Amino acid sequence: MKRILFILLFIISCSQKYTDYTPFTVQLIYDQSHNNVWGLWDHGYCGYSHIAGVLKQHGIPASVNLKKLDECISSLPSMEYSNAILMLSVAKYQRFDDREIDAIFNFVNAGGLLFVIAEHDNMYNSATFLNAVTHKMGITINSDAAGKDNDAFQSLDDLNNRAYSKKFKLKNVLHMLSASLSGTADSFEVLLRDDETDNIIAGGCRYGKGKMIVVGDSEMFWNGDGKVGIHAGDNSAFFKHCIEWLLEKHLAHTVQHAATVSCFDAENSYIAIDNSPSGVEYFINALTKLNPSLLHDDSINIIVIPRPNCIINNTKRNIIFIEPYQKLVPSTVWGKRLIALGAVNTKVHSFLGDSNCEILPCLIT
Repeated sequence: MKRILFILLFIISCSQKYTDYTPFTVQLIYDQSHNNVWGLWDHGYCGYSHIAGVLKQHGIPASVNLKKLDECISSLPSMEYSNAILMLSVAKYQRFDDREIDAIFNFVNAGGLLFVIAEHDNMYNSATFLNAVTHKMGITINSDAAGKDNDAFQSLDDLNNRAYSKKFKLKNVLHMLSASLSGTADSFEVLLRDDETDNIIAGGCRYGKGKMIVVGDSEMFWNGDGKVGIHAGDNSAFFKHCIEWLLEKHLAHTVQHAATVSCFDAENSYIAIDNSPSGVEYFINALTKLNPSLLHDDSINIIVIPRPNCIINNTKRNIIFIEPYQKLVPSTVWGKRLIALGAVNTKVHSFLGDSNCEILPCLIT
């Protein structure tokens, strides 16, 4: 009888599905403070802007961190750790310092979600530096390469290695060459295996109240060209499943975002731009073309939008600048130009001299 009851409970637990994710309740922060090789908002072949677009489509605002990680994490209220995904990727010979490592451990232990993207053969010493975080939590990135020997390739198709996921029921995930992973945590789950070697190349585990996922290949998430990257094979589905695994939620809903308009006019109540180089450039260019009557219009708000759930009072015209969790730093192109226009880092940012335009640190997306 006990055996039958156990089997029934096991079947029920296996058949349980995630509840639907509520858009704009979770954010993703991509660390780009360690001379990272590939950028979140890089629109090129090797960039990750398309996965950022997938996140945005499902109501998960994605932003870039340029500060030290301990400073970034300390800016998040600890009660919101479970609503934040921190993404670490391959960096060029830059390790995490002790304060950053401790901050990451505390973040995940308190309920935060960690997504780690690695590379084969300890590229740029990235496995060594990432293992300083992942090993203690229960996953080790090995300094090897899982996949077939591609020395004599004749086309891009030869570069691809096929992988499968029993967990996510996928048979055609394509990676160029991945590091294999070893799991030591009791909670370790195999999420992806290489077809050729059957090595584990993606896995996840729990650590304290939080969760971590590690993927051994960076190229599978590139923008690519359809043959390589996020749009190749089942790669997009795999990425979505990884996010769902971390959240324990189903990404069932897509959200509508306001379209960018080309000018300020009476018919438009706001201007919305996305968190991308082209969006930021448009925003700045539009500001520099404002005529004097608009500069002194006290019904204009310029709003920095880092996260959801903030009500904005109705105004005649809102200019919305989406660049979550970043201060105006002169080391970035857009930051330098905004500061030159008069933006400063104060509680309520003054803007364009004595005009009534302000940047308000509102919390919506």
